[in-house]
This record gives sequence, structure tokens and C-alpha cells, in this order.
Amino acid sequence: MFKCIVFLFLPALCFSQKIAVISGYAPESQNGTTISIKEFNPFDRKNPLNTYVCEIENGKFSSTINTEYGNRFSLELNEKSQQIFIDPGKIKITIRNDDVSSVKIDGSKSNRLYDLYLQEWKQQPIYKETYDSQVKMFKMENTASYKSARTEYDSLRIIFDRKYTIFALDHIRAYIHSYINSQLLYDIKDRISSDTISSLYKKLNKRSRSNNLGVFIKYQIDSLNIQGKAPDFQQSDTSGNSIILSHFRSKYVLLDFWASWCVPCRAENPNLINAFQLFSKKNLVIIGVSLDSSKDNWLKAIKEDRLPWLQVSDLKGFDNIIAKKYNVRSIPSNFLVDPEGRIIAKNVRGKALLDVLTKYLE
Repeated sequence: MFKCIVFLFLPALCFSQKIAVISGYAPESQNGTTISIKEFNPFDRKNPLNTYVCEIENGKFSSTINTEYGNRFSLELNEKSQQIFIDPGKIKITIRNDDVSSVKIDGSKSNRLYDLYLQEWKQQPIYKETYDSQVKMFKMENTASYKSARTEYDSLRIIFDRKYTIFALDHIRAYIHSYINSQLLYDIKDRISSDTISSLYKKLNKRSRSNNLGVFIKYQIDSLNIQGKAPDFQQSDTSGNSIILSHFRSKYVLLDFWASWCVPCRAENPNLINAFQLFSKKNLVIIGVSLDSSKDNWLKAIKEDRLPWLQVSDLKGFDNIIAKKYNVRSIPSNFLVDPEGRIIAKNVRGKALLDVLTKYLE
């Protein structure tokens, strides 16, 4: 008898559920070996939405999985993982050589389409050029030539990202009803405009809008894009008092995501102090959200930089619940929220921040 344990986690938003019946084959794997199928959580990438842990017996395993069309999962075996897409229906998973990198998925149209998409992308000249440059850079590590090799790779990577964005956009527009479009849009969401995201999302196939990535994109459109409604939060300040964003309605609120260890964040603090001095009496509130894990370091940085505004943190680093709500994956990062609770600017610093504040508060 095959054994499968399901760990269900409450998602950030409600996902609909359909069923995939998994028939798994791993003929080279020993009895008792466990394999995990983890549903990708775009709201919290470290913690899957659902996890299905199966035990391999006589080279076979099975499971019943809740999924939408085009849902993204991670297949994990022997501390290695492979991204796959699972659609509702009968799915056959074959793993050769006890290695998930050799996995074959039958019955999932989304997985087949994504494989074809990647094959096409890997045929682009910039892909091979960037890959070769990366290999060269790694070979030159700890040598005098490493710096120049790294510069070459970094330059190519900028071109790589730009061309990938164009490639993904062209693919989405050419195959607008494909289930994997939510994944492609998710890949490039930080490199295209809010208007482009919204426009393309409206054209996606209903199933693509309903899978785990499509639900996240809708959340970003509604809550994180310009004119989106800023997610409310409650977190403790340096004295343990509860700070709630919605209590500052009628004011402009600048949410500043930073940390004591973040050099660019600390370099930006003098600019923030200047902005605070100019606009704090003109209806501006600044709330610093620290991604520190050490309270001592957090408080020390506030004192050293002489930061006079509100500061909150749950001391969980990038697992800070506010950072997750705002999809903050790098710092410094900021959001300007208007008196109605709408985001009106993002990631504006230095003179650009002063210009935006002057526009709204003068």
C-alpha cells in the first residue's frame, strides 16, 4: 500500500480546488524513500500552500492533489527539487535514476507547454551567451581575472533580463489563452508597468487567472500596484505598542522597508530625515518597517541614524508579515499611501521622493 500524508496550509487568499490523481513511478528508488510534492505559494515562497509527502514502495507512489489548471509545484526527492506544473485529471510522474531532474510528466498540458516555452527560450542567442559567461566567471573565481569576468556577466545579465521580458510578453500575447501565462506574467511582474500587468491579466484565460499564480497577480493589481488599496497591518513599535496602518487614514503615510544591516538603506536615511523635516507638519507620517532579526541592532541603528519617525518590526527578517503582504523581496523599498489608503508611489528615493511629496503635500 502506498502511503501519502497531506499537510494543508491556509493560503493568503481563497483558492478553488480541483483534483489531480497522481500515479508515480520511481523504479530506481529504494522502498521507504519519501517524495514531496509542494504547491508553490507566491505570497510566501518559503512556505508552500500544500505539501503532499508520499512513500515509495516497489518503485511506485500515488497521491490525490488539489490543484487548478497551471498550478505550480515543486517535486522534491533526495534534497533535490524540480519545478513542475500539475493540472486536474490523471497525471503520471516518472522519475528515472532516483533523480527529479529526469522527471517526466504525462497528462499535464501546462507542464508540456512550459517545457516547450523553456526550450524555445534556451535557443535564443542571449541565453547561451549569458550561460557561457556565467560558467567562465565561476571558473575564474579566486583569480585576478574574476573581476573582469564578473563585470562581463553582470552586463550580459541586464541584457538577458530585458530580452527575457520581451520574449515572455511576446509569448503571452501570441498565446493569450495558455494556462502558463500567469507564470510568465509572474516572472516579469517587477520589470513591466502596472498598466501592462493589468491589461494582460484581463485577457488571460479564466483558468490561468484562477491558479495559484493568477490569484497572486490579481492581489498585486488590487493591492500593490499604483492606485491599489494598501494592505492593512498591525505590528509592534520599539516600545511594544501596536501600530495599525488604517489608523492613519486622512494622512499620507510613507512605508519604509529597511534594516540595520542594509548599507543602501542606511545611506538613504539622511534623505528620509530631510523629507520628514519638510513634510511631517504637512500631513506626512513615516512608518519604518525593519527587516531586522536582532532587536539590539535595530534599536542601535535607529539611535545612530537619529530616526524620529515610527518604527515597527516583528524581528523575523524577510519573514516579516508586512514585508510578505507587500511582496518586499529586496530593500530599501517604500510605498507612499494617500489619505484614502491607496498606493500612489513606490520605490521613490532621494530627489524623486521629495518631488513626489511636494506634488501631493505642497
